Amino acid sequence: MFFVRIALILVLALFSSSCATGRKEAQTPPPQPAEVHHQLVGIISTVNRDHGFVLIHSNDLRPAGSALMTLPAHEGTPQAHLRVSREQRPPFLIADILDGEPLPGETVVDAPASPRPATGEVLSTGIAPPSEL
Repeated sequence: MFFVRIALILVLALFSSSCATGRKEAQTPPPQPAEVHHQLVGIISTVNRDHGFVLIHSNDLRPAGSALMTLPAHEGTPQAHLRVSREQRPPFLIADILDGEPLPGETVVDAPASPRPATGEVLSTGIAPPSEL
């Protein structure tokens, strides 16, 4: 009986080791694109299309010239690109509209890259860009 148990253990050991070496290498999944996390700045309170600016209700101040963008309600591209103005009236930021159609209530976040025009170029809003900071 003792020899039967030892023989059974040896047979199981041989089969378990052969199963481990007979496995195919697991293929690594393709790398997923990194998720983009945007820093929340605030919410658009007012849009003045005639003068090309928005008021953003925010608890954080941003330096003049900072690039911002609005996030759409659904997946997709940003609705508008904005640039923080030199004038700020806490708890509001004032930002020039660079492009797009911002709407009251839209979420505003820091933009990863600014669609900033060259120095001296006049924006579509008719406002010249601020001098280099």
